[in-house]
Amino acid sequence: MTSQVFSAGTPGHRLMCVLVDPWHAGLIMVGVFTLLISASTTQLYGTRLVAGPFSMRRPLVLVVDIDNDIAEVWGEPVIVGEEKVREAILRFGVNRPEDSDVNAMLAGLSVYNRLKEEGRRPLIIVVGGHRADIYEALRLIRQRVESVLENLGLKGEVEFILVSDGEDEFMVTEVLRELGPIASFKRVIVEQHLGLEASYMLLLRYIRKAATDPRFSKYLLGVPGSILVLIAVASLGGFLDTALKLAVLVVGGAMTIRGFNLERYIGSIMTLLMEELRKTPLGMVGLALLGIFALASLYIIVDAIVSVEQVNVKIVSIIGTAIPLLAIGAFVFVLISRILSKLVEGEFGILRDIEFAIVLIGIGLSFYNLGSYMESILSSSAQQAPSLSSILPSALTESNFISIAVAFSGLAGLVEIANRALYKRAGDKRMGEVGS
Repeated sequence: MTSQVFSAGTPGHRLMCVLVDPWHAGLIMVGVFTLLISASTTQLYGTRLVAGPFSMRRPLVLVVDIDNDIAEVWGEPVIVGEEKVREAILRFGVNRPEDSDVNAMLAGLSVYNRLKEEGRRPLIIVVGGHRADIYEALRLIRQRVESVLENLGLKGEVEFILVSDGEDEFMVTEVLRELGPIASFKRVIVEQHLGLEASYMLLLRYIRKAATDPRFSKYLLGVPGSILVLIAVASLGGFLDTALKLAVLVVGGAMTIRGFNLERYIGSIMTLLMEELRKTPLGMVGLALLGIFALASLYIIVDAIVSVEQVNVKIVSIIGTAIPLLAIGAFVFVLISRILSKLVEGEFGILRDIEFAIVLIGIGLSFYNLGSYMESILSSSAQQAPSLSSILPSALTESNFISIAVAFSGLAGLVEIANRALYKRAGDKRMGEVGS
């Protein structure tokens, strides 16, 4: 059985040839060794790296009100300091006793008092966002928090402890990371015991809020309304069957986005992209080039699906051309919008971006080689083209897909080790300065 597996021409034989070849074996050994070192340093330094640079930062308890209800009662979207927060809790509780933002502020004050008892000199801030636009809310929250830290002379000197009563506030973590590390997140859930009549009243209140709040009305009214309009217009043109299929597509897409909470991740990515565009014109250039490569990749995928009859050729075209193009576009974006942009601004914390760029290069090269090899096999077959499942094992080895993936993973691991070492050194230096 073993001799059959490793006989000439079989995938096992090709794999053994690759492993025995000194060049490939060396690449694989270097990559695996580097990954093992990276994993071991994560185990050795993981907790200490987080505690090192940030352990001496002042904790900032940040109560987030994403829809800015607090400004309607307090008059300002930002509340700074323990005394003002206590006054805001009382005023907000009197005016809106049913609103869960009161509980969020009380929870934040509880965390603040516990940190104060531990002698950690905490700060507490309540910050509001925007009622209608979630992306504008995130931008305003970051801007307001940054302004408060600059006024207090604490920019880069705090770690955030976020307190909130909703899910959208999780997106705030992405826009605040550049101002300081996120130490923890506390979500407040209000417990209530209601009778039947009170339950109906609470349900009607939630329905009314869902119909008027832009964050929820798009799902309660927007999606069903769009479907009804689509069906009505299509039925007038005699395309009712097509309209029903499109309606199912719209409903399925909306349920998928909301069900997997993809809206939060998409919103975070869009917010980060907008922040990059505001920083420097290079961000716009990188984003434009990424869009061009993404459109080219999408065109290749659609063209392969529509115009190519053989399934094997479709898949190979996507593997060997569309994926590498998308990887190149992402690499160009990271190079221009992240690395060059930071260097222009005099910021040298680019090792994590370099690590990401290395991974993208490895993805592009490995998939390009894999697609080219598979295409050569399919085109050289004089008779019926072989199935992809039969040529994939040999293609992974003969195309150097595995060697390139391991080598570039190892190189990215080396950069990660260097990045962790620099963070550890900075943390030790910071602790030494505080101790002296």
